[in-house]
Amino acid sequence: HGQVRKANMEAHVAYLRASTVGVVLAGPLLDADGVAVGSMLILEAEQRDEVVYFTEHDPYTKAGLFRDVQIHAYRKTFGWNQPAAP
Repeated sequence: HGQVRKANMEAHVAYLRASTVGVVLAGPLLDADGVAVGSMLILEAEQRDEVVYFTEHDPYTKAGLFRDVQIHAYRKTFGWNQPAAP
């Protein structure tokens, strides 16, 4: 998967930057040796369908890098430079 990731990284990053879905953060999941074994993205969108569309059209998805994609709702309650939400 390393070669697929490397070959498509530029297009993937350009896709993230141009997205109409809010990309809160994105990056590789690493094993104990620092090798990428997956990806995690936290996205901000009004509708789940927007996230589904976003992931289906990601260059990494199109290149077959992702074995599966899981989409979960998330509510931030505490984070960088911000107090916990009530």
